[in-house]
Amino acid sequence: MGFEFGLYVERKSFLHSLDPRSKLVMVIVSIFYPAFFNNPAFTGTYFAFLIALCALGRIGLKRFLLIIYASAVFLIASLILWPAYITEGTPLIEIRFPWGWVYKATDLGVLYALNNMFRIVIPVIAMILYVSVTKPY
Repeated sequence: MGFEFGLYVERKSFLHSLDPRSKLVMVIVSIFYPAFFNNPAFTGTYFAFLIALCALGRIGLKRFLLIIYASAVFLIASLILWPAYITEGTPLIEIRFPWGWVYKATDLGVLYALNNMFRIVIPVIAMILYVSVTKPY
């Protein structure tokens, strides 16, 4: 078992053979793309594209599960927190607590939560993918 510096893993894949500058453009696009769209259909499509790139880059099961775990944590946190702040829309769930506080999640709040989750996770996935398929030197 060799000592590993960084996250790069030597493999034969399409992404490994690309020029590092083109992969850097992918990271830059991934940072700015979610900021331009407020529709989770667009950001979700780009998220699925990055997941497909992870499979195409053969980054390994452990790193892929790390990406899915990070996405799930942000998804759960977003679905709990953001719908409580967005009160417009059709109520989906309403929970009344004994101390008088009411948690109400609306359809627009859930869509907003999904979009914000994608805004956070997309750049992280792109950077993990970049350092996994690009030689550090």
